[in-house]
Amino acid sequence: MSFAANAPEHLLEGAIILDQLGGNAFMFMTGSFKPLVSGRSQASPNPFVQVMLGGHEAGWEKLRVTLLPNDYYRMEFFKHLSAVDASDTITHTVENVDAENLREIFTGVTGMDTVVPIIRRASSC
Repeated sequence: MSFAANAPEHLLEGAIILDQLGGNAFMFMTGSFKPLVSGRSQASPNPFVQVMLGGHEAGWEKLRVTLLPNDYYRMEFFKHLSAVDASDTITHTVENVDAENLREIFTGVTGMDTVVPIIRRASSC
């Protein structure tokens, strides 16, 4: 199912970003939750998607992907969100990512797959 197919017009660009990550398969495979999408507005001129990440070995807790004015993306990964001091929050940022590389960068940083594997039954001989 496509997030963009059901998104209101003002959230469409953010929903498209989530679809480019893999949509429902991405959410399922990564244990992500609380998706937040935003389109363009005066307050936020760059559309983005943000998700909380499920538990995994690398320990990243949140991902935010923002569409930049040059039509590339910024991917920001966050750790230690519950820290009392915001300066203790660790981030990893990857700039100028094209849409085709979003999943590859995500997997490289977190170690998590974004695609549901296809399992085929072996043919009987």
